[in-house]
Amino acid sequence: MAELIDPVLSIETIEGDPRHRRATVRFSLGLASDDELVGQEIEEFVRLHAVDEHDAVARPNMRPIAEHRTTSTARPGRHVRIVEFVLARSDLDVQEDWWSSGPGGETRPIAEWPDHVAADVALSRSGEVVTSATTPTVTGSWGVLADDVTPDAPGG
Repeated sequence: MAELIDPVLSIETIEGDPRHRRATVRFSLGLASDDELVGQEIEEFVRLHAVDEHDAVARPNMRPIAEHRTTSTARPGRHVRIVEFVLARSDLDVQEDWWSSGPGGETRPIAEWPDHVAADVALSRSGEVVTSATTPTVTGSWGVLADDVTPDAPGG
């Protein structure tokens, strides 16, 4: 049976590019030599998304942040996969933040809520999901008042 092993999401700064972050999803795909998938075309699908930790007044934006699909021929063994996304910080700012309006219509940020992000990984054959896994959640702050990933958060 196919396995998705140890999926992990990390979000890191990009040197010289303060407006973007690199999100990396790492996992291993394990297939036994007698697995029925061996020799068949398979699809790997990775989706970054918000996680609602219920720690803010509003729900986070639940639209997918980024998606990646790739197809390959299944081979037996354990194979490390790495999927990278370069994302605008604003794409990672999934939790609604608080703003105030001035008399001239200008806006000022007043509260930055923590953002929680995870990645789903799925392996499918002929459109049918064979196995799936979700990374641990990475917590950070990527909005206008942001201080990036909290030091004690996974992936931080």
